[in-house]
Amino acid sequence: VGLKVLRGWCSVDLWMRGEQFRFVNAHLEEETAAPIQMLQARQLLAMLGKCKTPVLLAGDFNADPLHRTGVTQTYDLIIAAGFKDAWAVVHPAEFAGGLTWGHDEFLADPGVGFVWRLDYLFYRGAKLHPVQADVFDLELERSAPPLWASDHAGLGASLLFQPPPAPPKSNKGHGK
Repeated sequence: VGLKVLRGWCSVDLWMRGEQFRFVNAHLEEETAAPIQMLQARQLLAMLGKCKTPVLLAGDFNADPLHRTGVTQTYDLIIAAGFKDAWAVVHPAEFAGGLTWGHDEFLADPGVGFVWRLDYLFYRGAKLHPVQADVFDLELERSAPPLWASDHAGLGASLLFQPPPAPPKSNKGHGK
């Protein structure tokens, strides 16, 4: 009996305005297959552990950061690997906010709102600094389903490349 997993990731190394970074787009398995999701996350993090440039890791991770299902620890695993969550950094008082999933499967019921935060932009690198993170839900302005483009909202974030702060100047040896 074979197992076919259609979710995974892709990556590309980019240079922008003299800065190099790796961008990874991921879609991990659902929490209903938690062991597979954790294996995917571990494999992805092992590959990224060798990367010396800053990394942007975006996508549908199918993992609740509040552990309300109690099934996976994928979010914690990614944070423990040195990544930061752009939404949580920009909105520290709204960690439970930024909900991106929950429309019904037929995209037909306007009364069903988002209930989970499953989509993220994680980043790693001293030069990366998030300045904005917003959730947007693309309505199709229809009267018949599908009412939305997806069962997920989009997560948009802006990050700046900034050099690390200069160390403070020392007055030693200047007679002061």
